[in-house]
Amino acid sequence: MSSIEQPTQNPIILWAHQRAVSSAFERTFVQRTDEFICFHEPFGEAIYFDEPLCERVHFNKPHSDQTPLNHFDSAFYIKELLNKTVSRTYEQPFNESLKISFTKVLDKILLKDQSQNGNDIKPKRVFVKEMAMFIKGHYGPNSDNFFSKNTMSKIKHTFLIRDPVKSVKSLYRTSMAINKDPTSPWYGYEFIPLSLGLSELVELFNYVKDELGQTPIVVDADDLCNDSKKVLGKYCEMVNVDFKESMLTWEAGKIEGWGRYNGWHK
Repeated sequence: MSSIEQPTQNPIILWAHQRAVSSAFERTFVQRTDEFICFHEPFGEAIYFDEPLCERVHFNKPHSDQTPLNHFDSAFYIKELLNKTVSRTYEQPFNESLKISFTKVLDKILLKDQSQNGNDIKPKRVFVKEMAMFIKGHYGPNSDNFFSKNTMSKIKHTFLIRDPVKSVKSLYRTSMAINKDPTSPWYGYEFIPLSLGLSELVELFNYVKDELGQTPIVVDADDLCNDSKKVLGKYCEMVNVDFKESMLTWEAGKIEGWGRYNGWHK
């Protein structure tokens, strides 16, 4: 991880690509309801679920001829991702309706939340888990600049990465399962290699480093899984959060706001 910066109470965003164990990471902060308000992929939710935006998202019919996982050539798709030869079919136009939805989300993140505790008002810090691909084209030079440099500077940007071979296999396996499950809101979702979001994450990392002048915090998912206490403890230190061991364990159960993503999480 990178060196520690000045303490801040700014909102924390964990930027990730798909299938990077990011929801498990987010779950550690969901535990701390007394101190944090957590948002689960709020910009992605605005794209896929806000009315009338959901009318613009059309999944394909289920396929029965997908390659079994044990014959899945992950190396081929990694090469395709690096060469950017696969069309990005999930990208949505940034119309006025989506802009309004994004504005509402951003207001919630930057204004923070507060809870009444007796006679005291206790401000809560905000933690967001989001995919970098959902804000592509909306920040930095040559964009619509919805996320201005001033706005982005108010956020503590952190990043989660995972071995792309593991991520691609996980995305393929999950896509196959959802594609055939008529009970899932994502029924008919196809495996789209570029929806992994690797290049978008790199692009955002470079923006945070070069344009905002922040030293981005980067967590490797394998390190997190292999030594959760050490890695999460260091992460908390670097974002000015007191680490608590209670973050490492939780009871199984449904999480508010995650229901629309049935099939993506265990």
